[in-house]
Amino acid sequence: MERVLTGALLCMCLAALCLGPCHAEQQPVANAEINSVIDHIENDRSVSMRTELAMQLALIIQRAVERDHEAIEVDTIERLSRLLDDREDSVRFGIVTALGSCGPAAVRTVPRLRAALKEAEFGGSVNRSGSSTSADAIAAALEKLKVCVPTPGPDLRARCNYLIPAQSTKIASL
Repeated sequence: MERVLTGALLCMCLAALCLGPCHAEQQPVANAEINSVIDHIENDRSVSMRTELAMQLALIIQRAVERDHEAIEVDTIERLSRLLDDREDSVRFGIVTALGSCGPAAVRTVPRLRAALKEAEFGGSVNRSGSSTSADAIAAALEKLKVCVPTPGPDLRARCNYLIPAQSTKIASL
C-alpha cells in the first residue's frame, strides 16, 4: 500500500512541475513537493524504493530548475545534501544527480560532496552494480556546479581534481 502511495506522490509531483510555466508563486509548491519526496527517502527502509525516489527527485529538480534556475530553496538544498549520508551508493547517486541540478545555490554543498566522494572512493558506500557509482556522479556534479577544473580523460573522477580558487573562497564563506 505504501508503495502505491509513493508512486502516486511521484506522479503528483511530476504533474505539478510539468503543467504550465513556473511562476514565483509556484516555487513554494515545487519545494514542498521536493521536501515531501525527501521525507519518503528519509523514512523508507527499502533500498530499491529509496533509489527510485532519489532518481525521481533528480528529475523533479531538473524540471523545476529548467523553468526557474533559482527554483530550489536553500533549506531544501540543505535537506537534500544531508541525504548524502545514505550508505547505499545507488541512493547517493540519485541524490548527487539532484544536487548537481540545483544550480548555483548548491555550491554550499561542495564540502559535503567532497566528503561523500572521499567515502565513496574508499569503499564507505555500498555499490551493488557494476555501473557508474556515486563517485562518478559527484565528480560530474562538481563539474556542473563549476567548482572544479576538468582535465582531459574518460574517468570522471580523475577529471575533477582541482577546485577553482575563486570558488573555494566563496565556498569557505558560506
